[in-house]
Amino acid sequence: MIEYTHWSMKLLLWIGVPMFFVIGPINCLFGGYAAGEDHLSYLSFGNVENGSALYGMHAVVIWYVIVTVRNAVYNGMSEFLPRRFHWLRTLSEIRSQTILVENIPEEHQTEKGLADFWKQLLPHATINSTYIAKDTATLLKLIAVKDAAATSLQQAETEHAESGERPMFRESFFGERVDAIEHWQKKTEEAKDQVKAERDRINEDAKTGGGVNSSSGFVTFASTSDAKLALQLTGISHESDAWGLYSPPCPNDIRWDDLTQDDTAQGFRTVVGYLCVVGLYFAYMPIVIGVTNIAKVVDMGPMQSLWEGLAPTMGLQLMVAFLPTFLVLIFRKFFTLRADAFAQHKLQVWYFWFQIVFVVLATAVGQNVRGFMQTLLEKPFAIFGVMAKTMPYATHFY
Repeated sequence: MIEYTHWSMKLLLWIGVPMFFVIGPINCLFGGYAAGEDHLSYLSFGNVENGSALYGMHAVVIWYVIVTVRNAVYNGMSEFLPRRFHWLRTLSEIRSQTILVENIPEEHQTEKGLADFWKQLLPHATINSTYIAKDTATLLKLIAVKDAAATSLQQAETEHAESGERPMFRESFFGERVDAIEHWQKKTEEAKDQVKAERDRINEDAKTGGGVNSSSGFVTFASTSDAKLALQLTGISHESDAWGLYSPPCPNDIRWDDLTQDDTAQGFRTVVGYLCVVGLYFAYMPIVIGVTNIAKVVDMGPMQSLWEGLAPTMGLQLMVAFLPTFLVLIFRKFFTLRADAFAQHKLQVWYFWFQIVFVVLATAVGQNVRGFMQTLLEKPFAIFGVMAKTMPYATHFY
């Protein structure tokens, strides 16, 4: 992301500086003042009158922008690819030799069943290990109880060492006081026994499909080439949604709760997630307009003029700044993400389209998002006429 920011700054330098210091003054002095009283448009194409000789110049400028962006993209990729190859070569062995498997059929949802399937599918490959993601919600709660008891025991022992007196503890508001060290030692041992019993139950239940076993897992091969070959396999099942194969994310970034969730719940949450994103899309413009008009509702008395000048801009910036946060919250809450980094990837995709509609097409959309979308759906080619009429008069905005 840092390199992409540097790339964007260089591109802005090569395009923005000539536009501002060369093309802008030419539009202002020789455009014919088509912008009228719109002084902000004096430097933009909106100040060029119809039939002006500057149209030919702007055709050349457009090709300059196209060639500059094309060269910048190719140069950026030529600098990025060596770093990408270096990163791939320096991956840890276990990650480069492992594949993530999703939507495993129930008959193969055990470590042995998963290994047997891949041995039959790739008989020449050596499989080091297989692992099925398991539902450990109860175990995690017991571990949390054990850790809390151990922490309380440590605090009680520290207090005893500092004061020389054994601390006392009351189990309930009306309960009798007991020795804190003995109490937390007992609680810690009980929690350890419960954790061990739950682990034994999970290990026993994991020997059969279903139960604690989820439909996601990992297969680790003896060589990287076998893992890459496995990732390229397609059509390994007559069920189109079975056996999803992916490169594994960074181990400390894996979202285990998402990997172990029920498939039916996963589908329902995904639908709700898309509805939330669409709802945010249609509510974004009304919210921005409402926030920018807040100065008309709140009376600040003697400070009203300052309030009217600052409040709309501050409100707009607040909404624009929090839009990525809203999107990430939706992705993490409703979408199934193999790793937390996948939320950033989804954010890049969706935020890009938000920027296209509400920044690039802002002048065409105006304040009527619903009307713009209706026109786009009923007469798709009408968008070119709408953009041709509105965008030239707002080029100073970009």
